[in-house]
Amino acid sequence: DEASRRAYLLHDYILSLEGWKNSTFSSQFAASQMYDAMVQEGVPLWSRKLQFIGVILGIAKSEW
Repeated sequence: DEASRRAYLLHDYILSLEGWKNSTFSSQFAASQMYDAMVQEGVPLWSRKLQFIGVILGIAKSEW
């Protein structure tokens, strides 16, 4: 949906900022900001939790 899409755009924008690239902290921060944006946009709890878990698992996979 549109609200989740905007949250993902924020996530990707944070990761694209110079100085934040290739950092575990930046990935975690971007994920937390994405989650907060979904809260503000009114994305249902079940949906935002599933999406957040997916992003966190992606971060963990990239760190293996």
